[in-house]
Amino acid sequence: MVQVLLWLSILIPWVILFVFFKGETIRRFLPAGLFGALVLTIVFQLAEQRHWWFIKETIYPLTNTTPFVYGLFIVGTVIILRFTFRKFLLYLAAEVVINLFLAYIGNAIFISLGLFTLTASKFFVFLLTMGVGLLIYLFQIWYAKSPR
Repeated sequence: MVQVLLWLSILIPWVILFVFFKGETIRRFLPAGLFGALVLTIVFQLAEQRHWWFIKETIYPLTNTTPFVYGLFIVGTVIILRFTFRKFLLYLAAEVVINLFLAYIGNAIFISLGLFTLTASKFFVFLLTMGVGLLIYLFQIWYAKSPR
């Protein structure tokens, strides 16, 4: 059952993105989502080396990264930027709320499902995800200014 949920956590967000959002929005913000996934993949590599958390359940071919990164995270980034880009305080508020939820409630759910164990503090996870969120916003500013 857990494997089904993991696969759905990749597939459902992408279906929602392509059904409910215009191609222009996807083209404008997807690079930032992919950049964020790259950064988060590096964070997961560091987490494995530093023993911040341990992934117990994932899907093939992923080894130490959860499917969350390649589904809900990328799509969520696109959606958040769609509604908050160029409104930094709104973006920051959204990031605080979402990252607090992830650090304190989301992680508790993932742990109870047996997906991973957390050895770092929840506050550390919150700070880490806020840092990733700020990098994504800076990337989007740079991307929006770059000539195409």
